[in-house]
Amino acid sequence: MGYYRFGDKNPRWKGGRRMRKDGYILQYAPNHPYAGKRFVLEHRLVFENFIGRYLKSDEIIHHKNSNRSDN
Repeated sequence: MGYYRFGDKNPRWKGGRRMRKDGYILQYAPNHPYAGKRFVLEHRLVFENFIGRYLKSDEIIHHKNSNRSDN
């Protein structure tokens, strides 16, 4: 068995979520069309799931309560 650098097969995998220094949560989504370094802002993923399509790069989503970690 080889060493896996990314994903759930890596022994240090913690579920694919991490918080940026500015408070936004990133979600591991390597196949997403706008994934930067295999991660996407979680609030965008939540809204995309709600509307049933990918957001365009120029579409902006705001948190209803201004809490960046409340998705």
